[in-house]
Amino acid sequence: MSDPYYPFYPGDYLRDTRGLTHGEHGAYILLLCEYYTTGPLPKDRDRIYRTVSAMTDMERGSVDNVLDKFFKENNDGKLHNKRADKEIEKRNAFIEDQTRKSKLGNKARWGNNDPRGDAHGDARGDARGCPPTIPLPSPSPSPYPKPSPKDINEGLHPHCPQKEIVDLYHEILPELPPVKKWPEHLQKILRARWREEPERQNLEWWKSYLQFVRQSVFLMGKKTDFQADLEWIIRPTNMAKILNGRYHKDHPLSGKFSDKTIKTIENLQEWIDEKSQKTG
Repeated sequence: MSDPYYPFYPGDYLRDTRGLTHGEHGAYILLLCEYYTTGPLPKDRDRIYRTVSAMTDMERGSVDNVLDKFFKENNDGKLHNKRADKEIEKRNAFIEDQTRKSKLGNKARWGNNDPRGDAHGDARGDARGCPPTIPLPSPSPSPYPKPSPKDINEGLHPHCPQKEIVDLYHEILPELPPVKKWPEHLQKILRARWREEPERQNLEWWKSYLQFVRQSVFLMGKKTDFQADLEWIIRPTNMAKILNGRYHKDHPLSGKFSDKTIKTIENLQEWIDEKSQKTG
């Protein structure tokens, strides 16, 4: 299954990749991004070179070294990475569990008259390629009956951790205007975004969302005098535009990989460079 998210364990990575050159680190990261996005790699080396933009003999040599060391041909005739297969299996199990819980929540909320069917109970995303970690907003259920306060109070939605999300905003986006007051009407807006999708009822989703905002030169105020703030990025129309990549058009890797993959590449490369400087 294609998935723009994959876990990264620095300790395991360092242990397994000691001795790799900078070029080989970059090749391995790109190969993992491709693996988690499209699945096991083909045996055709020329095709792999094109996929990860290995143009020179040195770059292709780095790719070859990584493939020979970390990828093995399986019975399906493709190159597999044992650790990646294990993580994908865990991720699929998690998504299936979230889908099941979402369907149970919809059933409790709507009974047997759920107008949304399975389309919104599936945590895998939709046909437009929206990643499950950053799903599109749900359409309004109107004209269907709205849930009563009793339904909400019975625990269909986990409590929205307002303070923790505001703290994440300050931690990840310190350059943007700080939150000095967070009145009830803003709490209501944030609570609505939290409740719209099951995947959003998790602080890890909000961490990913705020990191995604950070990748936009426009939202960070590096392109014009405008700077986004927490109130702006949680309003429904603005959030939909952000999730659709409307403000990430100028990203240097736009079009080559998904925005989530681009962020992963940059974060991992920065981490590798920092580690190399400390050990050098």
